[in-house]
Amino acid sequence: MASAPGASAVLDEVQILGAGDRLVAAVDKGEDLIAALRREVREETGIPPESYSLVACRTNYRYKFPGKLKKKWKWQGQEQTWFLCDFHGEKEEVTLEEADHEFRDVRWIEPADFEPGWVPSFKRDVYARVFRDFFAIRWKDEPER
Repeated sequence: MASAPGASAVLDEVQILGAGDRLVAAVDKGEDLIAALRREVREETGIPPESYSLVACRTNYRYKFPGKLKKKWKWQGQEQTWFLCDFHGEKEEVTLEEADHEFRDVRWIEPADFEPGWVPSFKRDVYARVFRDFFAIRWKDEPER
């Protein structure tokens, strides 16, 4: 979620204090990607669909879970679709306390200020691709492709 003048939302997860992550949603059976986006944004942040617009959508981002998580879940990894949305509502519309308590805080930062160390190492390649694809940002430690 981006807010003028180009700042991006970073949501701090309750389970991993200080970990910066983006809103992640599962698509329910019979639900399309846009419906899942709108449902999850509303459930997790309180932001209604009329307060943001879809700017871009990219898919085919994949990562594998490390060994201990493979044992915890039945999946080997995850394939994700990422959306870039412009937020044109009011800050007061973000109501994390009414959500499922997955996030404890939201901060608006410039995408270039996002720190790769805020996400688990097994997700960093995906985040590097997302930042390159959506914001034309290449992280310092990212190898040339």
